[in-house]
Amino acid sequence: MAAKTEKTAMQTYEERAQDIGALLGWLQDELEVHEEKAKADPRNWGLVGDLTEVRMRLVDALTFLSNNNEMAIAEALADLRN
Repeated sequence: MAAKTEKTAMQTYEERAQDIGALLGWLQDELEVHEEKAKADPRNWGLVGDLTEVRMRLVDALTFLSNNNEMAIAEALADLRN
């Protein structure tokens, strides 16, 4: 029986990084579909709520990964909008 080859930490890291890149692309695709729904129903605050939830989760992920706090991220986002 052949021995099971375990992945190294770096191999697993690279897989996870590739997965995250793919998920970000998929998220962009879904955001475009969602935007079409919002354009078709511009009074629908539920769609705004969807994006509010996604934004919150992305801020949480960025806070975790970057060691920045939510306030710093909020300020950076505000600067980008100006």
